Amino acid sequence: MSDEKTKKTPAKAKDGLAAKVRHQESKLNKVICRLEELIGFDLDGDSVIGNSESGFSRLGVLIGICILSASVLFGAEVIRQDQSGTAMITYGQDSDGVPNGDMTIAGEFASVGTESKGTVNTLTGLSGVEYVNGNLHSVTLTCATMSLITMDNSAIGVHGGTNVYTYPEGLICNLGAVIDGALTSPGAAWALTNWVGDVALGTVVATTNATPMTTTEQDILQNTDVAAAVQSVGTLDAISIATILTESGARWFDGTTTAKKVWLNVLMDENAANEDYATNTFTGTIEFSYIVIGDN
Repeated sequence: MSDEKTKKTPAKAKDGLAAKVRHQESKLNKVICRLEELIGFDLDGDSVIGNSESGFSRLGVLIGICILSASVLFGAEVIRQDQSGTAMITYGQDSDGVPNGDMTIAGEFASVGTESKGTVNTLTGLSGVEYVNGNLHSVTLTCATMSLITMDNSAIGVHGGTNVYTYPEGLICNLGAVIDGALTSPGAAWALTNWVGDVALGTVVATTNATPMTTTEQDILQNTDVAAAVQSVGTLDAISIATILTESGARWFDGTTTAKKVWLNVLMDENAANEDYATNTFTGTIEFSYIVIGDN
């Protein structure tokens, strides 16, 4: 009984393998038929295009497999089409099926970067770079011991500012700004070594009319506290913050008649130790972005 069972087992295994082969052949035959219907060409040499009951040739199977492999491994992926079905954006693929970074775009783009740039003020220690994409501008100003002059007014405090940049003429939508650096006073003979104060970016220079700074003295980046200086060096660290529920994260400046300016403004709290006039220095960066809406 055991020998008879042993003899039947290989036969069953053989029959099972044959069934799997027939199943795969049937699937491949359907694939070949479908390909023939799509391209209108007799791939398997049976003189019939499309559905056929006469079987298939191994050459036809090989051709079909090659076509399928090429479409998967080397084919491009269309990620966008227009209404007529024409490929507008197509990514290429390497032999491993992974996108290779090549991109084909149908049609033409309008030119970008045609908007006029703003102007970095000519100051010792001040330089800047501006990137333009259409009407979107991104500016980084780098300051290396740039002078910032402050003056004193009784009962109001030390105030001053430096014009660092001028927007191009037009209606400006300011998107936000960042100040990151340090302001160094000239020393104890002019100001407290542990002075405290405020910093802001405004479209006009800080004057004696308010402390902390208000309105146009801080309309680009709002008045921000400066912690007590250490050995005359105060850390200026400020970012744009919109007042909750009362304003958006952007502001509009009408520079259609006269281009608006960017001032780095500083206040130092009132103290008798602060002199009427002092030349401070700022080292750090000022970054901001804006959109030119248009001009008239």
